[in-house]
Amino acid sequence: MQDRYFLGGASPEGFYSDFPKEQAMRYGFLLKGGPGTGKSTLMRTVASVFADERVSLYHCASDPRSLDAVVLEDRGVFLADATAPHEMSVSLPFVTGELVDLARALDPVSLAEHSEEIRSASAENGMLHRECRSVLGAVAAMRTVSMNIGEEALHKEKLSAFAARLCKRLMPKGVRRGGEMGEIRYRQCNACTPQGDLLLVPEDHGIVHIKDSYGAAACFLISRFADLLTHAGIGCVLSRDLLLRDKPAVHLLVPQCKLAMVSCVLPQEHETQVVSTIDLQRFYHNELLRRQRSLHRFAEKNEKLLRQRAITLLQEALAVHDVLEKPYIAAQNRAVLEDMTADICHAIRSRFPKEYKM
Repeated sequence: MQDRYFLGGASPEGFYSDFPKEQAMRYGFLLKGGPGTGKSTLMRTVASVFADERVSLYHCASDPRSLDAVVLEDRGVFLADATAPHEMSVSLPFVTGELVDLARALDPVSLAEHSEEIRSASAENGMLHRECRSVLGAVAAMRTVSMNIGEEALHKEKLSAFAARLCKRLMPKGVRRGGEMGEIRYRQCNACTPQGDLLLVPEDHGIVHIKDSYGAAACFLISRFADLLTHAGIGCVLSRDLLLRDKPAVHLLVPQCKLAMVSCVLPQEHETQVVSTIDLQRFYHNELLRRQRSLHRFAEKNEKLLRQRAITLLQEALAVHDVLEKPYIAAQNRAVLEDMTADICHAIRSRFPKEYKM
């Protein structure tokens, strides 16, 4: 069984990810090496070797075709791309993890012949990502305007009561409620990518689609819903809005119930999963919204325009990144990379049996 997430994503402050904190108690194989050195290929191979176990795949938001991490849930082990912008290090070698240098599989002579090309592409790629972060900062400003308008007009008591009723209605009677508090885990299900805004929801999950153009009611509902679930002993997964300063949860997964609560514009491929649609407009004081209507329209319109510009910049950056990868791919010794992959698989099988605990 494979779950799919993003490792993290771009925010106005730079790359943001909950992954290092969430995986802190697992043993990490931290992969080092530049673009095109085979990190994603190695991780896909390891994931396929352990495909009969619980495996979580973490995609790269800058290039969803690539993997940034793989977690072998039953063995307490993860592999991750530990290079910028999501650098990771080993605090206690061979206790908390180990470094894997994929540069060992590269031909230095071949790369030296393309040094100017590599430097130029790397500089251009960095420039495009910096510009993208600036644009996302402007997107965040527009979204914050809408959120602030919504928060000032939000009828919290009414929405809190609705959340309690909704929780009772959506939770199947057969769901086992534990005596202890349920666990909240953070996994990034949504990201701004070169392919547009992508959402990763398991195919077997029914989706409760939340409509809220301001965002404040949706964030409040999801936070309250998660609180109700955990107090009932049911665990859940939260996914953040990476653009807002406090990174609030905007999507929720309940694996135990195969249910998802989604508050973004729903991608077409997920429309058949919708089991309920909830419009949260009625939980705002309309008179307070009316006073700020023109400002909200301005913010909403410009957020869409700026977000499209950010996506265009990510597309341009990915095209440059593909150029940057080519000389590294050509300089790669496949046999060495395959041997390194086999060594990691052997180490995992021999040192980390199923149900391994740190």
